[in-house]
Amino acid sequence: MRPVNKWQVGQNGVVIEYNPHTEAKTKLLENFGNEPFYYCSYCDRVIPKVNMEVEHIQCVHHYPQQEYLWNNFLLACKNCNLTKGDEDFAPGNVLLPHLQNTWNCFIVNNDGTMTADTTNALAYNRALRTVEIWGLDRGFSHARRQPQDDRFDVRRHILILAKRALSHYQNGVPNYMDEIVDQAIAYGFWYVWMKVFENHQTVQDALILAFNNTYANCRATNVNRI
Repeated sequence: MRPVNKWQVGQNGVVIEYNPHTEAKTKLLENFGNEPFYYCSYCDRVIPKVNMEVEHIQCVHHYPQQEYLWNNFLLACKNCNLTKGDEDFAPGNVLLPHLQNTWNCFIVNNDGTMTADTTNALAYNRALRTVEIWGLDRGFSHARRQPQDDRFDVRRHILILAKRALSHYQNGVPNYMDEIVDQAIAYGFWYVWMKVFENHQTVQDALILAFNNTYANCRATNVNRI
């Protein structure tokens, strides 16, 4: 889950309310995407512009007063949006990419699922709740995985690509940094690329800079940014 800087009301033409809420989509895409590539705020996958959804962080079933508020919007793929559904939660009990530093809070498993990182004690409980709500741990054999949910499989594929890129980079393929960044932007899953290149700060620097509005200080140990 890529930690991001979300524009505030009044910044870059953002207004308080969008009615209907789908009118906020253009600003959200500008805020978080690398045109023509746009990323789910939760699973990090690339989603075509037409299929990206404006997601209510806190669902309108429980919080109807927040239906049109910019502060309650993020971008989500259909799988993440449907998995969360009408789940009610306190924002302080989860990790949200525009409020917390979500880097180093999760582990990417070889099968493409994600789990909470037990070594990050300050964030573990919230990371665990985040994984549960958005179903980031739902692999092929997970009892609650829906047949159309392929997030884990796509992430697994990108993990393989990123590891292959790491091998090329370590073997000194000339001018390979640009290729790594280009692949990451086009394939998405920023978190996967950052984890694979965890021991290569220069590459991480390039990934942080390349993805629009990534929280620049994400490698700090803090969880709460505000």
